Amino acid sequence: MPGFTEGEGAEEFIEAFKGAVVPRDRKAKARDLLPPVLLLASGEGAPGRAHRAMRGLRRMLYPDGAKRVPYAALGPDEIRAAAGRRPLTLDLGRELCVDVPRRTGGLRLTDFWLMRDIVEQALDPRAAEPDGGALRDHCYTQRLKRGPLLRALWTLGGEGGDSGAGSTPGSTPGPGWIAELRRLLVRPLFQLLPRWWWGRRRTRRLLRSTRRGWYADWRRISHGRTAEEFFENAARLVRAERARDGEAAVGRWEELLLRALLADLRRAARPGRISPWRRRRRTRCAFLLELPEDAAGAAAGERFLERYGEAARDTRCAAVVVVAVVPAPPASPAPPASPA
Repeated sequence: MPGFTEGEGAEEFIEAFKGAVVPRDRKAKARDLLPPVLLLASGEGAPGRAHRAMRGLRRMLYPDGAKRVPYAALGPDEIRAAAGRRPLTLDLGRELCVDVPRRTGGLRLTDFWLMRDIVEQALDPRAAEPDGGALRDHCYTQRLKRGPLLRALWTLGGEGGDSGAGSTPGSTPGPGWIAELRRLLVRPLFQLLPRWWWGRRRTRRLLRSTRRGWYADWRRISHGRTAEEFFENAARLVRAERARDGEAAVGRWEELLLRALLADLRRAARPGRISPWRRRRRTRCAFLLELPEDAAGAAAGERFLERYGEAARDTRCAAVVVVAVVPAPPASPAPPASPA
């Protein structure tokens, strides 16, 4: 690939990329699975060629200072910094929700946000070994920051609460009969019951549902009623991965986050019957990666592409286009011929 806009096949690739991101068939983004594409920048000055190719792709998706389609891009420095330390999907999912195109509605990545909260807790060396209840309370705390209704209910229950979600240091429940009323009635009704119900819904959706239970499929848990709750299983997974090698654990979390993100995007890509946002969202999302030259960073990017292919097949998500640009290492000179 001598240059992004020149060379054999460049124009054909550009047209194919545009057709994949904005398909003519509106149902294609929910039906036709696309494999990740790897662009190889070769020749002298390969890193500069790779950077220009990435810049050209981003310019097509961000032509007028605003995203034309939802996309996320990672450069070589970001990939190098995350290699072996944190999943690349954490940054991709976060950037995907920034500056969403107008008149398309927000991306509701409910499963991804939940798994992100679990993974960040697992990667935090200061966090204690969680049990199911503690992990649920931690995730509910994060959920309150994103949900105005649940946050309003928690506020109605009083800020004193417990040491879990939404509690404010130094707050007091109030004097006399007000404190007793809050302890016996208000707090259970507006804080404990919504938190319990929220946790039960995670179990029903992620473990018991055959339509949305991708987590049960990934963990090889049979669907249907089970005695185990989702957060109990997730806490057991956190404890098991913390005991493994760091790089192996990061790879496992990458698999989890990719499946959560792709499951959310697959639901967002379905043709909507009622929601106007789904009808207007006629494009695929795009992930763009510029892999670094060094071996560790390049290997991290390649492992991500492999795990993405597996996750896309398992979740049947056809709503994403993935393009990675990698600078080819210079060819080593041939050894001199030995004299006969």
